[in-house]
Amino acid sequence: MQIGVFSDATNVKQLQDKLKRAGYSSRTEKISTPKGEKIRLRAGNFNSRQDADAALSKIKQAGLSGLVMSNN
Repeated sequence: MQIGVFSDATNVKQLQDKLKRAGYSSRTEKISTPKGEKIRLRAGNFNSRQDADAALSKIKQAGLSGLVMSNN
C-alpha cells in the first residue's frame, strides 16, 4: 500500500511513527521525479487485496491516507 510520495524526510518519519502505532510496518524508497528526489512511503505486506483494503480502512481511521497498489 502506498501512503504517499514526499520531499520532507521529517514528515515521512512522523508518518512512519503513526503507522507503527496503528500496527503497520512501513518502508521507504528514494525515487527520482521531474521535481527532484522524493521519498515513497509504503505500508505493510498483505496476503490479499481484501487484507490491504481492510488495513486501508484502519489506516484512514488513524488520520492517514493511502492507496492499495498491485505488486506488478
